[in-house]
Amino acid sequence: LTAITRAKNQPIDELLNILAADDRSTRLAAGLALGQINTPEVAEKLIARVTSAESSSEAWIALFACRNPTADRFLAAASQQPRLLGHLNYARIQWTQLMPC
Repeated sequence: LTAITRAKNQPIDELLNILAADDRSTRLAAGLALGQINTPEVAEKLIARVTSAESSSEAWIALFACRNPTADRFLAAASQQPRLLGHLNYARIQWTQLMPC
């Protein structure tokens, strides 16, 4: 994960595509890598993904891994939207299991 943040040309679009892979661990690795990149651009692309038909738990987890205002604002707003709340809560549980306090 550290190597990906130091890469000159970060493969954001490729990682976003991997979020649709068949293997859950592959999707999860891509999501964690996207969260590690942690740019507003990544957060915006993840938001577009989780609010579309391409939504996945791993995309939500990537948003939890992002530590920037764009992701934070969206996650706060999503908690007030019934259409997104179930996905948000499920991903929050998974995130908590991955990253215990």
